[in-house]
Amino acid sequence: MKKRIFHKLAFLGASAVAITVLLGKIQGQQRMIRRQMEELADDRGTIKAITGNMREGLIMVSPRGTILSVNSSAIALLGAAPGDWAGRDIGELSQLPELSAALSSALEGRAASLTAWCGQLFCRLFANPVYQERELTGAILLILDDTEREKSEKLRRDFSANVSHELRTPLTSISGFAEMIETGMAGENTRDFAGRITRESARLLTLIDDIIRLSRLDEHAPTPMGRVSLTAVCREVLTNLSLVAHRRGVTMKLQGPEVWVRGNARMLEELMTNLCENAIKYNREEGSVVVETAAGSVPGTVTVTVRDTGIGIPAASFQRVFERFYRVDKSRSKQTGGTGLGLSIAKHLVECHQGSISLESTLGEGSAFTVTLPEAG
Repeated sequence: MKKRIFHKLAFLGASAVAITVLLGKIQGQQRMIRRQMEELADDRGTIKAITGNMREGLIMVSPRGTILSVNSSAIALLGAAPGDWAGRDIGELSQLPELSAALSSALEGRAASLTAWCGQLFCRLFANPVYQERELTGAILLILDDTEREKSEKLRRDFSANVSHELRTPLTSISGFAEMIETGMAGENTRDFAGRITRESARLLTLIDDIIRLSRLDEHAPTPMGRVSLTAVCREVLTNLSLVAHRRGVTMKLQGPEVWVRGNARMLEELMTNLCENAIKYNREEGSVVVETAAGSVPGTVTVTVRDTGIGIPAASFQRVFERFYRVDKSRSKQTGGTGLGLSIAKHLVECHQGSISLESTLGEGSAFTVTLPEAG
């Protein structure tokens, strides 16, 4: 009897130990599973944080075309309403034909790359199929905002077309007058034709110089900056242009306190030369040009204003005057030798100094260009 009881107790003890060991293993597995779940949640949170902060749009869809995941950038780029789009059909998010075509291609197993206008934005769409063990499990769509690059490309194309046109005009004139002199058709007008060739050649050289200058500014090469007296720059420019102004009967004056800016002296001289030359060219006889320096309305800035008593600029052209090759009065520009690039160059030079340029003008009374630049510390 005692032996039987002893055996039972021994069996129970062994079972208790086995159960304790089993429970320990179960608890260990539970801890491991809990840790893995926490790590998975962390991973999901990290992935969500990454995709949520991407500038690019990211959409993941199932083989049936339902949305598995979409980040806020994709919703914004496609112009859809913010909200939870998971589980909804991709066609509800956007009916853009290019998006539908790209995803259809990806869900058929072929990568696709398309471009499309999403409202006011020019976007590039990249769609790729997703496989798991050779089975198609969905597709990923990446949306990039390529508006700025497209605008730059359009600007480059327009610039190339305008350059071709602007170069062709003086070259055609030079070629025509030269041919008349060569064939003896000029007769007594030879000197006059030669003079026209000289003027057109000078205009052509000026145009080429401006094109080269504008192209270099477009490269955004690093510019050495330092403490520069803007007043001294203006004084030097007015001295250099005094003979040109005298020939046109235009008086020039510099007024205002001495101001210092952080900038590049050579580029600032080019900026003021462009503005002051324009003020002389488009002025009336016995007119005047006043260059005035002042402290800016925004702390840490200074301004310089070039004011003339010239022909003025219509309000409709205020923004366009800074465009390349834009001329308010084309006939007067040709007479004065204008290339239509001076104010474009001026705007570039101002932007290189992290400044701004504005215009006020009244037809028949004159114009005032005001440049705001960072003050030197």
